[in-house]
Amino acid sequence: MLLLASCALREQLEREKDLDQKLALGQQFRDEGKYDQALQVYKGLAAAYPQTPPGDLALREAAFLLVHPGRPQKKYREAQDLWWKLLKNFPQSPYTAEARTWISLLTAHLDLQTQLEKEKQQLLQVKGQQEDCKAHLEELKQDQKNLAFDLIARNQKLMAQRDFDKILEENASVLSKNGAKPPADEALYALGLVYAYGEYPKKDALKALGFFNRLVREFPRSWRAEEAKVWIKNIETFEKSKQIDLEIEDKRKQLRK
Repeated sequence: MLLLASCALREQLEREKDLDQKLALGQQFRDEGKYDQALQVYKGLAAAYPQTPPGDLALREAAFLLVHPGRPQKKYREAQDLWWKLLKNFPQSPYTAEARTWISLLTAHLDLQTQLEKEKQQLLQVKGQQEDCKAHLEELKQDQKNLAFDLIARNQKLMAQRDFDKILEENASVLSKNGAKPPADEALYALGLVYAYGEYPKKDALKALGFFNRLVREFPRSWRAEEAKVWIKNIETFEKSKQIDLEIEDKRKQLRK
């Protein structure tokens, strides 16, 4: 009996030593930025201990790795699935509170991703309307004195040259001179577009929203109004997505302390 007990104790100590080594290896891979290798280690431990510790710890670490800031391609839905698995298989785990918090955050993030995809589709539809815009421009070309056509042509030229400051200066002047009359709607659209443009060094989403909202409010019948509405929804959704990402990162830092 003493011999059997001794063998059982030796086996237990060896298992614990092997377990400690694997946990240390997973942490080492994570610290070195080898996220896929670390993920394999923790997933292996979770599979080996599906309903007993340290399976809950392994699931927790694997979920963190899937949304780690250093990971190029984050996998939010897979991380959410692991947190749900932790709640289901380890209801008494000390990590259940973390799991519920992360599930809530990731659900909000995934919902926003779905909304962003819809907004992208709407933007594609707007691009598909470019042919209609070309037809409109052809009509404007019939009268070279038409201020709207001159402004559109001028804005297109300056945009191609990436002369954003000149666009802002000239369209602000048009807006000041024309007030609530066309081509003030075209000037508002150009101003919003510059501040929303990714290559503009002084890009400002709030200013872009201000110009697009003013266009929709003051020129509801303008041919630019529908495009402005799509930009408004897209910018608002994107800003909300950034805020949730910041909240996720802040929560991750708090929970890792």
